[in-house]
Amino acid sequence: MKPTAIKKQNRQILPSGSRLWTPTRLKHLIAWHSVRRFENVAADSAQEFWYDTVDVSSNTLRQTEEAKRPLAKISSNFGNRKVLDFDGSNDFMTNTTPPDSLDIGDGDFFFCAAIAAATSTINQTIMSLQRESADELRLFLTAAGVFTFRIKGGSQPDAEVASAAGDLEGSVNLVYAERINGSMKVYVNGTVGSNTDSSTSDITSNTATCLGSLNSTGAQFYEGQIAEVVYGGSTSKGIMDDNKRQRLEGYMAHRCKISKRLASNHPYRKSPPRF
Repeated sequence: MKPTAIKKQNRQILPSGSRLWTPTRLKHLIAWHSVRRFENVAADSAQEFWYDTVDVSSNTLRQTEEAKRPLAKISSNFGNRKVLDFDGSNDFMTNTTPPDSLDIGDGDFFFCAAIAAATSTINQTIMSLQRESADELRLFLTAAGVFTFRIKGGSQPDAEVASAAGDLEGSVNLVYAERINGSMKVYVNGTVGSNTDSSTSDITSNTATCLGSLNSTGAQFYEGQIAEVVYGGSTSKGIMDDNKRQRLEGYMAHRCKISKRLASNHPYRKSPPRF
């Protein structure tokens, strides 16, 4: 039997539930910036790049200026893994030529990140996408530490906003945001936020993606640690549901060693998702 046939046969006989689920199972995944990227770098070293785990070069986040690069720090917040640490004054990364897949029109978008934010008196930008135009997809903490998802299309007079009550500063959290079928929601550690919104904004401007800053020149900086980031989207609608969201949350929580932060009734609090 040919080696390729043996490999195919081995894949066929793997029992259901024997393989760990990862974000690559999401059909409309755009980028996956994994905590594993920093496993082999020196502790406290400045990081120029955060590559996409699925090796899509157009998704690479970069900081060309050495003085503005976040450090890879060993973090007790995330099981002593090395994660990016942002100083809140000038550290951030950008992707100035993001993929066309972010031109989602009035379609769907989702975002998930594992964060440990410091206390601040200003808005802290986790990630800002498409903002250097009339459009905007933005994930941030308000000055009061409230996790907020903001969308604005160029033709829309007002922003559409979803948020979760509670101050996330000074603690470790898994945050998730989505616009699915025109409905905006956010979740913190698997629990849905109380402030939802409807959204019809058309997002079509292909401008910079920024991690840790409102824009590519630097503003409303994030202070604290970001262990992992996943986001996706499509011009299509209905690309995510509760099952997929919970799988993504469960995967990231276990990968970043913060599964105990998930709500007690979360289906993946005790073990990561499998298929």
